[in-house]
Amino acid sequence: MSLVKRLVLSVLACFLLTAAAMADHMTGQYSGTGAAAGTFLVIQQSGRTVTGQLSGQTSGTLNGQSDGGENVTGTLTLGNGQQGQFQALHSQQGITIRIMGDQGVEEYVFTRGGTSPQPEPVTTGVNDGGYYVGANGQQAGPVTRQQVLDALAIGQITPNDLIWRQGMPGWVPIHTLPEFAQGTNGPPPLPDRDGPPPLPGGDGAPGPISKKKGSGDGPLSGTREKISAMMLGSTLGVFAHELGHAMIGELGIPATGSEEDTVDEFSALVLSAVLKDTTGMAPEMVAYLTSLVSYSTLLWHHDAARSKQQGVEVPWYDEHSTGEARFRNTLCIIYGSSPTHFRALADRVQFPDRERGRCEMDFAKRYRAWELIVQPYARNQGGEYPGLQPANAKGAALKVSYQPSQTFFGKGLQSELETLRLFEEFAASIENLLVWKRDLDIVFADCGTPNAFYDPQNARIVMCWEGIEYFFWTVAEPEGITAASLGLK
Repeated sequence: MSLVKRLVLSVLACFLLTAAAMADHMTGQYSGTGAAAGTFLVIQQSGRTVTGQLSGQTSGTLNGQSDGGENVTGTLTLGNGQQGQFQALHSQQGITIRIMGDQGVEEYVFTRGGTSPQPEPVTTGVNDGGYYVGANGQQAGPVTRQQVLDALAIGQITPNDLIWRQGMPGWVPIHTLPEFAQGTNGPPPLPDRDGPPPLPGGDGAPGPISKKKGSGDGPLSGTREKISAMMLGSTLGVFAHELGHAMIGELGIPATGSEEDTVDEFSALVLSAVLKDTTGMAPEMVAYLTSLVSYSTLLWHHDAARSKQQGVEVPWYDEHSTGEARFRNTLCIIYGSSPTHFRALADRVQFPDRERGRCEMDFAKRYRAWELIVQPYARNQGGEYPGLQPANAKGAALKVSYQPSQTFFGKGLQSELETLRLFEEFAASIENLLVWKRDLDIVFADCGTPNAFYDPQNARIVMCWEGIEYFFWTVAEPEGITAASLGLK
């Protein structure tokens, strides 16, 4: 969990301080593919300013601004003088340019250095339905490639779990097979076997599969990592929401609309930042963090479904938006931050393609807006976009405390959080970044009701143990997690 802590602790600083490290990583030559075949693009990045020159089949220029990461927005001017607004998403492989038109989003893909894109892995043949998957000492199978991909997408298994098929000498990590990780060579074939070899760390007994009794305990069902991602995703999402309230109340940061909607937006931006840079990150950690962030927004999806099932309606005058609206708004920001990581989430909830294109453009605008909003209250710690406060500006402290819970759930979680020290380090990072006017307490306590709130009169954020449990089960129950999964029954 140390990497999770380090990433989460740095997300606020990302808004101001990471741009310098990314100063010119987009600079280079690119070659068009597909609809852009025959067109060449030369990008020059200087800090946040990004310019480009198109030549070949299509000529023109690009002028835009980076969000400090992988997104660029700006103006495209073609050789015939026609202009339009574009949004570009950069990756290690190349750059994708999207232009919003009357008929929807037009997409053009360029690969870095003129290299051709990786071929799609072969997905048909004798092996397509003969995979066995091993996780947590149990095996499931035979299953198809698509079943494995679906299980990976929703976090039921991780890329480092084991897999076997006919012709393989033994179990290997899933991500080492070319069907599941492009550009990777599988182990050499050996003579066929009648079944999978013994699973390392297991007892060799056949495990359950999705259509058999007892499948809830198999590797293609919930895991401890999934439960952890649900717990941290829902808790951090709610905490970042209340932190947004505290920043508005304590620092005087302006709200960009309804305060509840504003802090929902802030929370989504904070959570999406944990996947801002996955360079060198282990595949299983990327999968874990993707699940964690996904559950932070799925909280509102499941909340809306439960309210509908129970016949509960949010009054038109309520300060909070409906669960559906909160889900759409947070999903839009999270998906727009990284379409690659959150495509499976968008597919799962049938998020329309046209909305996806809008969200990619909207994310860059909102990210930049929050940079400007926070900057006057942040210390100057160097970098391309430093805060406007002196580096040695005196400020108040943020303090984390845990009041003992009377509930079994709260007692167990308190022990975990005190050991993890996630919120203590998070508070230290926020205290160092922003100049607070008075001490702010972050209190975990029994409240007698499921809740979490910012208390301006006493300058504190209260995370109720009952609220954390309620938010967790709001996500966990629809996702197939039971009390027995947590050892509560």
